Amino acid sequence: MSYVFVPPSNINTNTDVPYGISLSFADNGVFRSVGRNDEQSLENFKNLLLTFPGERTGDWITFGCNLKSLLFSQNTDEIKSDIQDTILDATSQWLPYINIITLDIITAADEPNLDNAINVRITFTVGAGFREQTIQINATESGVITIE
Repeated sequence: MSYVFVPPSNINTNTDVPYGISLSFADNGVFRSVGRNDEQSLENFKNLLLTFPGERTGDWITFGCNLKSLLFSQNTDEIKSDIQDTILDATSQWLPYINIITLDIITAADEPNLDNAINVRITFTVGAGFREQTIQINATESGVITIE
């Protein structure tokens, strides 16, 4: 996966020139190109959240966070603070230009109809002049993680 550092002071508004790539595929089966650096920041953040530390080689060996393991660990009283700490620590280390505005973690204790699922909603900005963006992560009891 691609990782592009996006300096918050450099707003790319020329969407005709690709700035990076998305984690999702285009219709033709290749990665979709991204034309704005705030969109690339969203893709970088998703990449960080879905990557295990040690999954990459070379200088990036510690890139990632242990979020996927936490989402499927025992649902204890500490699970929310563990998830929050993991996301905040990884973001401050690898994507310091991301400003997290809200980080909501919803478990079955908060919403009984979730049963054995966890939902994480992160609202963030990339810096002055950028719009707020949201990432929604859903982990279900069947072992499926979706990220939007």
